[in-house]
Amino acid sequence: FSNKRMNIHFYFKPFYFFTIFYNMISKKMSKKQIWFFFILGILSCVPPEKVPVRREPLKRFNITQIENLRKKIPPKLKDKINSTLERVFKKAMTSRTMDEFGIGTMKEAIFIIDQKENSVFFLCEAITGVGKWSREKENPLYWKFKYWCVDIAGYIKDKNLVALLMDIVMDKGERTDVRIRAVRSLKELNEKKQLKKIFDFVENSSVREEIAKVILF
Repeated sequence: FSNKRMNIHFYFKPFYFFTIFYNMISKKMSKKQIWFFFILGILSCVPPEKVPVRREPLKRFNITQIENLRKKIPPKLKDKINSTLERVFKKAMTSRTMDEFGIGTMKEAIFIIDQKENSVFFLCEAITGVGKWSREKENPLYWKFKYWCVDIAGYIKDKNLVALLMDIVMDKGERTDVRIRAVRSLKELNEKKQLKKIFDFVENSSVREEIAKVILF
């Protein structure tokens, strides 16, 4: 052996331990000491218990999962919901502040909430930026429209929105204010348990703080 000082992990490696054990026997140890080190050596051969690796939850939402919701909606109502969201989008692009934007879209918000069962699919399209929104989502101000839709999702309280909101909270590339709004909407949906599951995986301190508030209060 090297004359250098060895740490505790070194002694518990079986090969080195039995070498030490042999050297101690040659120095005329008592029987109790020999048995103690022999048993300790056997125990050191037992493989360590495997520690389960905590994996970050994968994205769970896919727009195709709720495709059936759109099929049940009458064509005229589809057009009305889409035109309402289009007005909201235009106001998001022109409003100078979020307060002005919120006040200016009260009428549209009331309509979407009243049509909550029929609006879910179209809100999900707008939030994910697919379908008719695939081009508009490239606009640098699109986040304001997305924020509005995430906010309304909390008032609709449809369980089909939970997975989508969870994905937003977990998305490192998403704006912090949109992620925080998603946390608050999940609170409205009574999804504290879901937020507890992802708390350890959220890297953003502001978002984590908001999740903690929801869990504790």
